[in-house]
Amino acid sequence: MKNTIKNRFIALAVCICTLLTVLSSCALLESEYRPALWCVSGENGEVMYIMGSVHIGEESMYPFDDRINSAFEKCDSLAVEYDVVSAEERSKNWTQEEQLQYISQFIYKDGDSIKNHLSADTYSKAKAYLISKNAYSEEMDLFVPAFWHSMINSYVVEESGYDSNIGVDRVLIKLARETGKKVLEVESEQFQTDLTLSFDDIIYDDSIVQTIDARENISMQYAYMIDLWKRGRDDLIDVMSNGLTFLYSGPEDEEYAKAYEEYNNKMMTERNKNMAEVADGYIKDGKKVFFVVGAAHVCGENGIIELLRAKGYTVDRV
Repeated sequence: MKNTIKNRFIALAVCICTLLTVLSSCALLESEYRPALWCVSGENGEVMYIMGSVHIGEESMYPFDDRINSAFEKCDSLAVEYDVVSAEERSKNWTQEEQLQYISQFIYKDGDSIKNHLSADTYSKAKAYLISKNAYSEEMDLFVPAFWHSMINSYVVEESGYDSNIGVDRVLIKLARETGKKVLEVESEQFQTDLTLSFDDIIYDDSIVQTIDARENISMQYAYMIDLWKRGRDDLIDVMSNGLTFLYSGPEDEEYAKAYEEYNNKMMTERNKNMAEVADGYIKDGKKVFFVVGAAHVCGENGIIELLRAKGYTVDRV
């Protein structure tokens, strides 16, 4: 199964490379820089703006264009998945007890080991990668796969040259602070922590390997993702989403297919519904909100935009 998934990954990488070649054949003119922005209108004149975020960034993504700045200025509040800036500030002032309480969520309580939850090959590959980053000690074996995956992913992002500190949501949170807007949380840090801890080990087993193996091409993939965001190209976003779904949903293994179905339901389907409910609540409460969540949650037939339309709202591209 893993060889099949690896082959799919290579095929997708080639596809992305081809698309990047086509996209880079002409410079992205300022007039073409139009990240997708929607205006949601209620029957009583209520208005909300929705934009998809990418959680990593580069300087060329900013400043935002006039459409986005104008919409942002009209709003009293910014809604994000959770306020990562405030969360990081709080963590810097944690007591030792609070630090231990947070870390304990990611540690096996019964003397178990990650060696019992990852395949031998995946464990060896992950351990070798963390050693190369001077980030491994024997105590790491007490931590769950979600923690290992998070650490590995953070190092891979660092290697890519892109910066999570200038992802769209972080930039907007800082802008909201500067302009006196309230920052609302659609979810919470704890919700997202609990979510990552709920996924089947087999999901992390494959994802850890793919994340490590993707290092050489990750800058290219991030460049593609950011280019899609800059252009606001829904059709290309759909192509990417379909490619990733095909990559991860290998039908050869019934156990993995079931785990992936559960993962996709928790990560996307149920969260999209909950996000749409929160957005609906903001509108009904009369809040003027600039609503920003991961771009993958916004578009598509099960995305927030279509869910709000199903509730009777008018949703137009700006």
